Amino acid sequence: MIDRNFKPWLIEVNQSPSFATDSPLDHEIKKQVLRDAFKLLNINQERRHKFIKMKQKQMAERILTGKQDRIEPEARKRLMEQRLAERFDFENKQMSRDRV
Repeated sequence: MIDRNFKPWLIEVNQSPSFATDSPLDHEIKKQVLRDAFKLLNINQERRHKFIKMKQKQMAERILTGKQDRIEPEARKRLMEQRLAERFDFENKQMSRDRV
């Protein structure tokens, strides 16, 4: 909610909202809530891709910190790919759980 001074106020936080739908009306309402939330947060595919690239770079830097001499380049690459795959797997499971 935004007050008359344009100060935003958080009214409620649902730690684990259900986005399952029981009716066409329920589907439309929840779809619009998500659309509005993404719009307010200025989230889009381009920003998501930039965020993923930034996180990949950070992950690579964390993996390599102090280990350049101990990890072979091929092993480093496999480790990065494994951790990235685990993250995407987790995200996909979370997203598909809410679609049911």
